[in-house]
Amino acid sequence: MDGIIILNKEKSMTSHDCVNILRGILKTKKIGHTGTLDPNVTGVLPMCIGQATKLVEWMTNSSKTYEGSITLGYSTETEDQYGKVVEKLKLNQAVDESLIDQTLSQMVGELKQIPPMYSAVRVNGKHLYEYARNNQTIERPVRTIQVYELRRTSSVIYNEVTQTCTFDFLITCSKGTYVRTIATDLGVQLNIPSHMSRLVRISSAGFSIDQAHTLDEIREHESHYLIPLMDVLKKYPKVVVPKSLERLVQNGAVLRREQFEQVEAQDWISPQLLVINDVPIGFYGQHPTKSDLIKPLKMFSFKGNE
Repeated sequence: MDGIIILNKEKSMTSHDCVNILRGILKTKKIGHTGTLDPNVTGVLPMCIGQATKLVEWMTNSSKTYEGSITLGYSTETEDQYGKVVEKLKLNQAVDESLIDQTLSQMVGELKQIPPMYSAVRVNGKHLYEYARNNQTIERPVRTIQVYELRRTSSVIYNEVTQTCTFDFLITCSKGTYVRTIATDLGVQLNIPSHMSRLVRISSAGFSIDQAHTLDEIREHESHYLIPLMDVLKKYPKVVVPKSLERLVQNGAVLRREQFEQVEAQDWISPQLLVINDVPIGFYGQHPTKSDLIKPLKMFSFKGNE
């Protein structure tokens, strides 16, 4: 079984929980997920099965899109709605929408971000959340992230009972971005404590939530929702291997770039899918130190490669 299943992850489950359950459903151990989702975040989690696990790294590195809600008026230690309240500010009315929009627009682009204490980032061999649970503070690494889009998608709703206001938003961002930290950073810019009160991943690695299925649906139909690896590979540029190079490519040999006259030199910067008789053999790309050479990046072992 080789391919990808687009999981719609439920709340209260870790990404690793999903892998373990799917292993039981599909009766195979070779499964990998493509980007951790916090237990309380739902949505798109592509799961790679069999030889598709060789694509996990590339898919994990792709951008993600989320939609959710931000609440202004109080902040929490976990930066979401589940943590202990650490700061409050009673609001007398909804925050001006134009001010929110202007602030959000300033948070698009390359940003420096410090991951929250309640996160799985490791420092000195321990997860940050382990330090946080022991009431320890520790210097956290600064990350460079990319926010491609960040905008408000609803009116700002004022709650007279809680004296807070909430609005929906959409964000497209790079791997490693903590969206709840984006929510709290917005509050810092506005001088109003804030937190992320809801989050759903609606797109990852080119797959949308419309293509996603729950574990119960997958359990009922098993491999019915599997996208075959051959279909997934269709989006990559293909290079037909000359007859004289077939055995070398099948063995994963390093080759001279000039041996593939049909491929422009600069194209090897991106992975090129080499095929023999329409069967994918593997991805080749530019050698890291020798500009005239190309090398295997990922190799497959489909029947028919021999």
